[in-house]
Amino acid sequence: MMNGTFEQLRAAVCGQAVGDALGVPYEFMPRDTFRCEGMTGYGTHNQPIGTWSDDTSMMLATLDSLIANEWQVNTEDMRERYLAWLSNGEYAIDGRVFDCGRTVSIALQQRVGLSGERDNGNGSLMRIMPLAFADASADDVRAASAITHAHAISMEACSSMVDVLRDGLIKGIWPQELDDEPLRGMPRDEVGSSGFVKDTYEAALWCLANTDDYASCVLAAVNLGDDTDTTAAVAGYLAGIKYGFDAIPAQWLRYCADVSLLRMCLDGRSRRGIKALAVSSNLLFPYAMKMASTPPSTVRTPCLLFSTITPKHWTLPCLVPLNIAENSLLLDAHHRIPLARRPDCFGRGCAASGGQRLRRIRVRIV
Repeated sequence: MMNGTFEQLRAAVCGQAVGDALGVPYEFMPRDTFRCEGMTGYGTHNQPIGTWSDDTSMMLATLDSLIANEWQVNTEDMRERYLAWLSNGEYAIDGRVFDCGRTVSIALQQRVGLSGERDNGNGSLMRIMPLAFADASADDVRAASAITHAHAISMEACSSMVDVLRDGLIKGIWPQELDDEPLRGMPRDEVGSSGFVKDTYEAALWCLANTDDYASCVLAAVNLGDDTDTTAAVAGYLAGIKYGFDAIPAQWLRYCADVSLLRMCLDGRSRRGIKALAVSSNLLFPYAMKMASTPPSTVRTPCLLFSTITPKHWTLPCLVPLNIAENSLLLDAHHRIPLARRPDCFGRGCAASGGQRLRRIRVRIV
């Protein structure tokens, strides 16, 4: 059973993704050597504007696992989804993994969490938020952290964060942790922003305690420097729940490079078998479902995105009947369409044919 409301979950998921994307261009930059005032791109990882990192990809994998398992914690299923992200780029923008911490990489490849004192990065804290919406015990939360980060410090940080979210912000209660001195009055110079899990935990709470709205909170997190994406990702899910979805600047959310994937995960549609989705910053599933019963016709929308296609055939799951430009290939909710070399495709991987893995194809819609 899910705790909280869908609106709170949506605010947390989108809040994290936006905070993460804000921080990606500045990761590893020392404090006060830059100034983030809004969404931008490139920088440290040379990624387009609105690109989130491993922080959000692994959070989406966690959320997807919980939904698939009826909000029960299944650590083996989570591990498999993390491996699908690391190996195949699932849950990542354009199917590309450009950033992965050492502990996460080793632990997933060895299939056992690392428990050394030097293995206390923030790689489990960044993905733990969805467990606050599940009936997860403290042991469940620790076990989820231990998939990669099995040291007591990391596991306790995750357990404490879930308590802050589930017993505090989700219930509309201002957590005691945010009122305790010296957090609220702590000088900025004393706030750590490294990748150490305790630093990220404290920095994110400090940003929430010392700002008054979502935007100020995540910008404060980014401008702490160093591990900018993760600090802002964690601050983003805290502020998302605290201030609500509507408090997230719409322009920032529109910049997110794959906001459709966020919607799929929230809608419970991002199963590993799903291969296609209709996307536009304004084309949501209610619209797609409405159009699903419409006779085949020309539908104007920017593009249709196909992600992680592996077999020779794929099925478009209950979306929109569309006529594809030039060849007018009809896609609907029931037909299986063979993959083939198509002149109406453009973008990365568009020349691939049946059986060849495609990361993403953009298909022009007339």
